Amino acid sequence: MLHRNHFLVAKTRRGKSTLLRHIAAGLMERVAAGVEDTALVVVDPHQDLAEAVLAAVPPALVDRTVYLDFAHLERPIGLNLIDVALFPDRDKTVESVVTIMNRLWPANWGPRMEGALRASLSALHEINTRRSRVDQFTLLDVAPFLTNKHFRDELLKEVEDVAVAAWWRDNFTFAGRVLQQQTANPVTSKIGRFTVTEASRLVLGQPRSTFDPRSIIRDGGVLVVNTAVGTLGEGAASLVGATVLNLLGLLIEEQVVLPPEARRRVVQLVDESSTLGAVDYPRMLSELGKYGASFTLVTQALSKLDTIDRDLLPTILANSDGLTVFGASAEDARRLLPELGGDLEIEDVVSLDDFSAHARWWDGFGRPPALTFRVDPPPPVDPARTRALAERSAARYGRPRAQVIEEISEILAARFPKETGDGRAPLTAEELASASKADQALDADAGTSPTARTDAPEGGGPVRPVARTRNHGGRK
Repeated sequence: MLHRNHFLVAKTRRGKSTLLRHIAAGLMERVAAGVEDTALVVVDPHQDLAEAVLAAVPPALVDRTVYLDFAHLERPIGLNLIDVALFPDRDKTVESVVTIMNRLWPANWGPRMEGALRASLSALHEINTRRSRVDQFTLLDVAPFLTNKHFRDELLKEVEDVAVAAWWRDNFTFAGRVLQQQTANPVTSKIGRFTVTEASRLVLGQPRSTFDPRSIIRDGGVLVVNTAVGTLGEGAASLVGATVLNLLGLLIEEQVVLPPEARRRVVQLVDESSTLGAVDYPRMLSELGKYGASFTLVTQALSKLDTIDRDLLPTILANSDGLTVFGASAEDARRLLPELGGDLEIEDVVSLDDFSAHARWWDGFGRPPALTFRVDPPPPVDPARTRALAERSAARYGRPRAQVIEEISEILAARFPKETGDGRAPLTAEELASASKADQALDADAGTSPTARTDAPEGGGPVRPVARTRNHGGRK
């Protein structure tokens, strides 16, 4: 069952996390015994499942277990989305970040915003290839890159890609100030959310990523990720979770050069998958299976998936060979009964006892009729052992909080000096109004309705251009 995609639906506190813990524990025991050669990935937004899985790690797998706890801000983990050591392919990296950002803000997206974000990331990624890892630019540098002429001009001198340089010359450099600002605002307002929030800044603002999951795929280890939605916020947690899963997807795809029998199996359990709306689940479910990946996706309610995309549930069901339903609402039961088959009725799903579930699983030959089972309670855990495993990973993959704060503070001070140096005044209301009319005229020429635009300036006020020092924010 674990080597096929699986979908699990359950109201909160009905037993889904306990079932996931049992699945993970059983797989780890088989790997430790040498019966199975599989990598396990567990992604949890709220920490409870993550710690339960850590408690079940067999002694033989301790050295191959990695716990990325993004809530541990005393030793924050670094995740630079354009770290060229972790993401060497520029075009794939840029496409991944743009797709994630689009999924985070689908209602506030447009071609101008996407173009500016894509061109910024492409330029910064290329420049990172010629810098030391500790001096790399990050996602947070997109804002100053867009808003300060001196900083941008100095960096564009280092861009060798002719197409990227031409985009900046033709679409931005020779544009008027107003158009530049209206192009930048939708991007900077979104990235600014990660900059002003300390928790996300300490993770996303580190120039050098502090982990590399290649060994998990190569050696068949265990990767447990707490995306820390309660600490980072929903947007940053979704960004982090989607980036980790996308990175794993790229590593799994690299197995295409291996014969099918030599490809590492990677089982990925994603609890409350609807909290990671930025993940490209349709592509992962439909494409990665041939390279060795399988997913178990979990949600509390189907409406949460509908909020992300009305086509997401049909896509998940079409690409899943297993379905498990704990107690669910009558509406969810109505939508899932055709998948469960048999003579089950809505009341049979709604009235399920806690820790009981109906399931229809692939058995190696097909999908037999639904069965009903009860989940055993988890065994007692040793908090000290769990804590020791967590601290072991924190020491290896995190960095001291004070050190990270000092480093990022120095970078931000260089990026955002107290006084600007370009001598230009803020845009006036008249300039902004004039630009808005010009935008509408451009939209009409392009056959686009102005009312349908989603990349209009956000915040309503002018943004003063910011000067940068000539060292581009690198440490002295």
